[in-house]
Amino acid sequence: MKWIKMLTILNNCRKSDILTVNWGNGLVIKGVIDTFSETDNGLDEANPDYKEYYMCVIEITDIVKLPYNYLFNKKIGDLVELSEVNEPMRIELDNGEVIWEKQD
Repeated sequence: MKWIKMLTILNNCRKSDILTVNWGNGLVIKGVIDTFSETDNGLDEANPDYKEYYMCVIEITDIVKLPYNYLFNKKIGDLVELSEVNEPMRIELDNGEVIWEKQD
């Protein structure tokens, strides 16, 4: 799966790397990797829509651009999940090098 490749690339980054994360809705944040973990979508395990997945959590260090027509209620210091559930369009290092880009 494409998003597993994203997590593998992020796992090879240093925790001190400043990442710029861009979503399709216009949101752009900068942040550093906080942790990786397994999680689920919050549904009961008996629910047919229940899903477990892996995620990378980013601590926001800067909010570069707010999303179009979407309320973003996070602030600097908050955590944001990167996963198949919240998959960005592109991730760059602070020097502008694109390390991951969503391929449709």
